[in-house]
Amino acid sequence: MIKAVLLIFSGCILANTCIAQAQKGAINPDTLGVIVCVFTTDPEFPGGIDGLRSFIKKKLRWPGKGYDDIEGRVIVTFTVETSGELTNIKVVRGLSSEIDKEAIRLMRKSPKWKPAFQNGKPKRVQYSMPISFIRDYD
Repeated sequence: MIKAVLLIFSGCILANTCIAQAQKGAINPDTLGVIVCVFTTDPEFPGGIDGLRSFIKKKLRWPGKGYDDIEGRVIVTFTVETSGELTNIKVVRGLSSEIDKEAIRLMRKSPKWKPAFQNGKPKRVQYSMPISFIRDYD
């Protein structure tokens, strides 16, 4: 038990040292084989999570016949540019080709996001999120 705690504690110290040195430019992350990114703020949809839910609810269109019984989540990944624009939109886990196309269409219609910031400067960030395709039968 003590060995496990010491190992975890040592790992935390090493990770914090690497992050601090990487921020100061003392370590080249390319030589570590690990990308270290610490952001002051993460990218965010305008209006936050509630704004994103509202946007999806208003803009989501179900594919035609034959898709009524398909429900689930599509995982999309994209880059939030420093301007807030979304680029490189891809499905990493889908449900069907038509539903996956709808997830991509939906993200292309997204308004500009608030970009991530690091040290007071906007940064490009790759972001992943689920989009739920669940019928509302009300």
